Amino acid sequence: MEITLTYKKLDKDDLSEEDQQLLTAAESARQNAYAPYSNFTVGCALQMENGQVVTGNNQENAAYPSGLCAERVALFHAGAENMGPVRTLLVLAKNAEDALASAFPCGGCRQVILEYAMKQDIPIRVLMLLENEQLIELEDAKSLLPFAFSANAL
Repeated sequence: MEITLTYKKLDKDDLSEEDQQLLTAAESARQNAYAPYSNFTVGCALQMENGQVVTGNNQENAAYPSGLCAERVALFHAGAENMGPVRTLLVLAKNAEDALASAFPCGGCRQVILEYAMKQDIPIRVLMLLENEQLIELEDAKSLLPFAFSANAL
């Protein structure tokens, strides 16, 4: 058996105006991250089906693992406010030297993203900014976690 992952690599200049706005929103959110321990700041922006943009950033806590990743902050906020389906999720990060770092969602975030996609029954497109200012685009978040845990396993 084999699992194949299909993705696109994009330059920032190739982004649509809507995606450029998401990138700007994620960078703005990242600047408000609370990351005094790792100095790894992450911003996330969601493009909702209704056109709204929802953001989140990582929130660390001295009592590990009480913090929360940017992707989950954004998704949980959108869910708590019943903002409707998520079309696109964009994530970016900077390291302690304030340089771009590749921003790949952690396993917990991948699971949450997939559960939101299953709940809304609409694929979530994922954009991840890399340290070289290119982006990876996945048309469906399912590519992030091919063996996702679901309610069927309960």
